[in-house]
Amino acid sequence: MTVVERFAEAFNRRDVEGILACFTDDATYGDLFYGDAVGHEELRVLFDRMLGEGAEVEWTPDNVVAAPGVEIVEWTFRLVVSDAVPRRAGRTLSLRGVSVFELRDGRCCAYREYFDRGVGLVQLGFDPAALHRVLSREPRSLLAHRG
Repeated sequence: MTVVERFAEAFNRRDVEGILACFTDDATYGDLFYGDAVGHEELRVLFDRMLGEGAEVEWTPDNVVAAPGVEIVEWTFRLVVSDAVPRRAGRTLSLRGVSVFELRDGRCCAYREYFDRGVGLVQLGFDPAALHRVLSREPRSLLAHRG
């Protein structure tokens, strides 16, 4: 089973410990909505928050390409925003993207993703002025943005 497959299974079970098992202790993780995380403690905070802000979540690997030291995946992601984010609650975020999992000793040591954040922000109901402000800066937690 690939790291991507293990990650997807744990994520879709909402199993933070299973997700963390896919990553090295010093892993870096670049998420375009939630920002960057380094190491298991920051990853735990990121995934606890993401899963808490998702009433429903699903991360589906559509195509996986694996080579020594790397797995690249095209994916489909769906999240229905929970009441933890009152201004966005009930909205559905549905995205397609690509992620790179750099590997060391059978686990991910560096993760990065690519998708159109603008599409996601429109789905979350951001107004045009807020879209401009958010897309003009570095990614952070965009679900909690007040725009």
